[in-house]
Amino acid sequence: MNARSRNGLNVSDHGVQLSIAAERHLVRPGKSARHIDVALTAPASSSGGERSPLSLALVVDRSGSMQGSKLATAKAAALAVLERLDDKDHAAVVVFDSEVETILADGPMTKQRKAQAKKRLAEVEASTRTALHEGWLTGCRAIAPDSGGLASQDRLSRCFVLTDGLANVGLVEPEEVAAQAAQVRAKTGIGTSTFGIGEDYDEGLLAPMAVAGSGQFHHLRDESDIAATFSGELGELFSVTARGVRVELEYDPSVRPELVSLYRAVPLETIPAMTVEVGDLIAGEPRHLVFRLSFQGLVPGAPAKIRARAVWKEGGGSTAGDWSEISFTCADHGACDAEPRIMPVMHWVGLHHAEKAKKQALDLYRQDDAPAAIEVLRAVMHRIREYAASDPDLLRVLDELGDLRKQHEEGTMTRAQAKEETFRNLSSSRMQRDHRSSRS
Repeated sequence: MNARSRNGLNVSDHGVQLSIAAERHLVRPGKSARHIDVALTAPASSSGGERSPLSLALVVDRSGSMQGSKLATAKAAALAVLERLDDKDHAAVVVFDSEVETILADGPMTKQRKAQAKKRLAEVEASTRTALHEGWLTGCRAIAPDSGGLASQDRLSRCFVLTDGLANVGLVEPEEVAAQAAQVRAKTGIGTSTFGIGEDYDEGLLAPMAVAGSGQFHHLRDESDIAATFSGELGELFSVTARGVRVELEYDPSVRPELVSLYRAVPLETIPAMTVEVGDLIAGEPRHLVFRLSFQGLVPGAPAKIRARAVWKEGGGSTAGDWSEISFTCADHGACDAEPRIMPVMHWVGLHHAEKAKKQALDLYRQDDAPAAIEVLRAVMHRIREYAASDPDLLRVLDELGDLRKQHEEGTMTRAQAKEETFRNLSSSRMQRDHRSSRS
């Protein structure tokens, strides 16, 4: 690898590729707004051509609502995942109801430990309430390093949390749980993926938890989706070629960026900068991050710059790509009016604004505020129509927004539909796949 060191960080010309494109390059005097699209692509293969070894925690709900086929299928799916691991992989299994129990401590997945896991899973029976937060935290602790420092640098670490009910024991506030998921990811490198079954779990908790934990949120329509979804995400983990990817953004004081895409952004206090946690990327996988930039205090002729780079985990440390920079110039209103939009950028701008509006509308639906949800959808549809032109994806998303608005107007949205929409919304914005069983 062609790498060099800068400020204690390896800098590489290879690895994750990043580029920036702007919708337009001229901004108006005083206040103005523009969008940029930051595009990422993971390398086709990891360093050395071998997959990263895994540290996997499987955390399974055994509360009373899981009684019967749900729990039986979940146990079988967990065992199937463990069977696909080899000696270089580590795993732990945790089950929870009102109590939390580690039935398989962390360790290499040898034949003997797989047999032990099979025996212990067979003994698991459904019980009472749902201590989801403590179950998840126990799973993360199980695969965290004994030193309490950063997670094993050569391992890809993930916690799968499977539940069908509402968290009702311990910490249950979604924002607090999501904040902890982000902290766990930052401090240990352990990502969190959540799997909700049926109509009774809280997507308002599981979805933000997965986003903050740089994992995936899965809506499982029933127990028949468990095995396929577990297997699908495990297959993706086997194909990861860039671990712990984040985008670092730096900008002039005249620029105020707002992340439109459904990721977690953290502004830095010391300098005008922002970090966005993207997560683990599979071979050749593209991702797009859309930012809305607000400009203030510029006069004609004045420039404004913004730059971005990708940073990812590699070996025993972090590696960064080179900075990619883009410039804007303040111009008079006539020049700004005459500058055409760059339509490939507007494609992503429209799609990601639509997904953000869907999320806002779903949040308002859960708060029983249909009028506000309708207004959010109406406003974004109005803006997208200005530039949708003949873009088939933007025209499709306008139809989807219209259908969603109609559901809110008529009060016909069901709990199952809200969960399905949340899943599709996050999957679309974060370009993740649907691994569920096909339905006729």
